[in-house]
Amino acid sequence: TDWHTKHQDPARSSYSCAFNSRHRGVFPLRIKKTNHLSSVSPAGTQTGATLDVSSGANHPGAQVILAAGDTAATGTYGASNPWLRTGTATSSGGSVGLTASSGLSSNDVALLTDGGLIFASSQSSNAFVSIGAASSGHAIQLYAADMTATSTLFAPYISLVSAAASVGTPGTPIHLNSTVLQVISPNSVYLRNSAVNAFLLGSSAGTGQVFDYTNTSASATLTLLGSSTSDALAVPGGSVSLTTDSISILGGLDTGSTGSVLLKPLTNSQSIGIASATGLFNLTAAELGNITASQLTVGSNAITGAATAGTYAAPSSGAGAYNVIIDTQGGYQQLANTSITAPKLTLAIGSLTMLASSSLTAASDLEIDSLPSGALSVTLGSATSLRSTNGSISFNKVSAGAITMNSGTGDIAAATNGSILLNGGTGAVAVSVNSLGGKLTGSGSTFSASWITPSNNDNASVGSITATANITINAGSTTPASLTVTGPVSGADVSLTAGNIRVVQGGQLTATADLSVTSVGNDTMVILGGPASGANVTVTGGTVAVVAPVTIGAGGAGIFQTYAGSSGQVTFSADVTGGATTTTTGDSDVSQLRGTISGGTLTFTSRTGDVFAGNMIATGDITLQGANPSGNIKVLGKLSGANVNIQGADILILAPINVGAGNSAQITSYAGSGGGINVNSTISGGA
Repeated sequence: TDWHTKHQDPARSSYSCAFNSRHRGVFPLRIKKTNHLSSVSPAGTQTGATLDVSSGANHPGAQVILAAGDTAATGTYGASNPWLRTGTATSSGGSVGLTASSGLSSNDVALLTDGGLIFASSQSSNAFVSIGAASSGHAIQLYAADMTATSTLFAPYISLVSAAASVGTPGTPIHLNSTVLQVISPNSVYLRNSAVNAFLLGSSAGTGQVFDYTNTSASATLTLLGSSTSDALAVPGGSVSLTTDSISILGGLDTGSTGSVLLKPLTNSQSIGIASATGLFNLTAAELGNITASQLTVGSNAITGAATAGTYAAPSSGAGAYNVIIDTQGGYQQLANTSITAPKLTLAIGSLTMLASSSLTAASDLEIDSLPSGALSVTLGSATSLRSTNGSISFNKVSAGAITMNSGTGDIAAATNGSILLNGGTGAVAVSVNSLGGKLTGSGSTFSASWITPSNNDNASVGSITATANITINAGSTTPASLTVTGPVSGADVSLTAGNIRVVQGGQLTATADLSVTSVGNDTMVILGGPASGANVTVTGGTVAVVAPVTIGAGGAGIFQTYAGSSGQVTFSADVTGGATTTTTGDSDVSQLRGTISGGTLTFTSRTGDVFAGNMIATGDITLQGANPSGNIKVLGKLSGANVNIQGADILILAPINVGAGNSAQITSYAGSGGGINVNSTISGGA
């Protein structure tokens, strides 16, 4: 039939042409009327007919071009190997199959459409779409400038298989509506599915690639189906992102030991459940156990729904071990008598509530951050714990903000060499817990941290802490805990209260107002092994040792003292400078071994023991007083003051004493002490 001449009458509304063989031609077959193109088998002839435009057995020589509005529909036909075919041998049509051809090059386009592909069938449950084949050797790619809801693959069952190319791109993902979906690509996959309920099975992306899936229907459920021998989804060493309002992981989700998995609700306000019976976006412990990755993230920084967690222990070793991140602006609640453990655990949340006897434990670091950045509220119930067995614990590490944790219960324990960061920034930090173990560091407008009893290994320390206003550290208000200062602590008023307090090399206490260091109890010790300064400085303990320089503000007071009945000593091995008055009182001996003590008025007093004085320079008076009646005095360094007053049982002067002009030096041995006064140096000046 001469289609080019016979069938171009514009007055005709339709044409028909019956034939029982193939239409062949090396020129395009153009259907210009916006009606249907049908190939129908006439009675008594072979079953089916085929539109076959080819110049060879397998290679297209021309095209079938349908004008706008035309469609291709067909009845049944026999087996063939066409370039474009519609229908199948056993159904009434509705499918398009693109078969591989050895004659096609990698740049040939088998099917080009500017619109969507819609697959409909009266037997929709049997509809199946296959694009490409893994063994074809040719990449099948779908290109579209805008794949919107009108440009969607519709079918209950869809399989997308690519031999080489990605399926979709980040900017132009493949849009589809499918209940059962399989996607296989050696590269990345980007999909958007509008089906209300979807099942993903036997799918994969290439090593180190991306599998990004979003179910765009609210309240939709995605189920991952696998078997004992195959995963539902595998992306070795790659990144998987699944977004849907509800999820069920019944098969393996495997990204290997280096990949990552992100699971998040589509609806931002959706609640999240982690191994608990609550939460609309719920992940059971068994489902979490089907995940293999190096990192699992649940939620995102856009989620506002609350998260609730029960008991789950993430794998801690092997390829399945993964760090856990829970991400929501809503509050996070750990249910009573439950626990979460993971190699590393990060909570980016609006607030944290630990109900009674619950715990969060990380083998390495435990990070708790405010989301969005700002104030973080933490409530610890009775017998609760936040613990890192081999790492550190941080609060607002990512972005500084006010921190409130003032329940007075719960335990916080980092590893022996780990730290506890309270990053308040310009916000206030107020923390009160039962026990704290680790190196406390951080910042705040004000910074207050207190705990009632020591941690199990009593390893609390203070690293770098800065505040624009006051700093208060109270370690063990009921049972004093030990405290070691290893870094610089700087604020307005700085107050440290603990059991034994040690400021070691590298530690420093700086107060623009008052500095107070108090070691609670007669058997405790304060060792100032790092520099200390304040407008006023007060150091109190069972024993006090000043090993590093202390600077007292002009006009201020310096007080170094032990408790009465403590039998402790006060010793100086470094300089003490400044202050209008410096008063040292020891229940036992008061000793100046090295350094120079200088200021306004200087006073050394022992309640029950001796006084040993070194170099002392005072603009006011110097007073040395041993215990009455048996406390002895030894002057081992030069004394220079307005007036010098020395009282003791046995007094030995081995260094010069200089008294201000017009003033006096008074040296007195207690009556009945049996002692005396031995002057082996000079006494000069004075009236």
